Amino acid sequence: MKIGFLAMSGVPFYVDEDSAKLASNCFVVGVVTMPICCFLAAWRSSATALFVVPVLSVMVGIVSVLMG
Repeated sequence: MKIGFLAMSGVPFYVDEDSAKLASNCFVVGVVTMPICCFLAAWRSSATALFVVPVLSVMVGIVSVLMG
C-alpha cells in the first residue's frame, strides 16, 4: 500500500506534508493490523470487533489524502 501511496505523487493535486505523513502512517497501521485481526477473528469469533482498527485507520488515511 505504501508503494501505491508513493505512486500517487504524480497525481495532479497537492497533498501537504502533514496530511501525507498522517496518511502514510494510517496506511501502514492498516496493513499491519489487518492480518492480525483476520487471524484473531479466525481463532476467536469475539475478536471480530477488532476490525475497527484497520478499517478506521485506512479510512482516516484516505480522507487525509483527499482533504490534504
